[in-house]
Amino acid sequence: MGASKRLADLRARKESENGEVGTTLREMESRCPGLAEIMLPMMEDGKLKDGATLLVFAEENALKVCVTDRASAQRFFRVMQSFIGFFEELEEAIYDPTTDWRTVRVVARK
Repeated sequence: MGASKRLADLRARKESENGEVGTTLREMESRCPGLAEIMLPMMEDGKLKDGATLLVFAEENALKVCVTDRASAQRFFRVMQSFIGFFEELEEAIYDPTTDWRTVRVVARK
C-alpha cells in the first residue's frame, strides 16, 4: 500500500473522530513523506497493521537511532549528533540506496 493510501486512511479515520486532521501530521507529511508513510499504521485486508517503530538512545554524546518497518520486517540504524535535522536525516536514509536495511529476526517466545 502506498503512502497516499495510508495517509488517506488515516485522515478519514481522524476526520470521523473530530472533524479535522492535526497540523503536526500535515507538517510531517510535507517535510518527511517517506518517514510519515512507514510510521503510520495502515489498513490491510480490513485490519489495522502497525506502523514502524522509532527507538532513540543517547550514549557517548551521540543519538543512536533504530527505525524498524514492521510491514516489511526490516530495520536500519543511524548515529546522529543532535536533534537538529533529526527527522530530515531519517527521511534521507529511507531513500538512500546505501542504507543498510536488515531483516528483523523473529525470536519465538517460550
